[in-house]
Amino acid sequence: SSLAVPVLALEQAHREIMRMTGIVRDQLSRSLEVLAQPDEEAVDAIIAEDDKLDILEKSIRPFLAKVARSRLDPDESAKEHAFIYVVQDLEGIGDVLSKEIAPAAGKLAARGMAFSPDGLLELQQYGSKVLDKFDRISQAVETSDRGLAEQTIQLGFKERVLERRLREAHLERLHNERKETVETSALHLSVLNNLTAVSNRLEAIARTLLVEL
Repeated sequence: SSLAVPVLALEQAHREIMRMTGIVRDQLSRSLEVLAQPDEEAVDAIIAEDDKLDILEKSIRPFLAKVARSRLDPDESAKEHAFIYVVQDLEGIGDVLSKEIAPAAGKLAARGMAFSPDGLLELQQYGSKVLDKFDRISQAVETSDRGLAEQTIQLGFKERVLERRLREAHLERLHNERKETVETSALHLSVLNNLTAVSNRLEAIARTLLVEL
């Protein structure tokens, strides 16, 4: 079995982690689409994807624990640690998407409401930054690229500035009592907070790669 050869076992785990990454990326891009066109069926489909993540996570984690029990050299051991943390953060991102962001779009659909055009544009602007960051991290995980991980952490500062600006823009619309803004304010701020939670998890993956590999 591949477990007898740690390097092969780690390669196998790596492939499964990349599969997990693909599912989460799909959830993220579909969640951003459904915010623009709230649709309950599309939301249910995003939430259902989480089952696949759970299955993968439940097979990868014990597999890595078994790998850790064989004699690993320092590099292999570092990789095994990194993979455990990455799986945990990917699962965390999947949870935010399936339990928070997609359901927010579901609530809009159920109430026949939509974000204000300005609000939607801002969420999409921030969302596309998070998606870019996801792609950068995904590539870093695939190729163990420390440079990409470093870059992700440095760009995090700009994102935090953008997020603050978008929050203030939303509050300004709220104070001007724009109808759509008032109706959707709680959901708007919830999506903004949760996109930030995704972004923070991506930075955690970047730090894991820098510390462990």
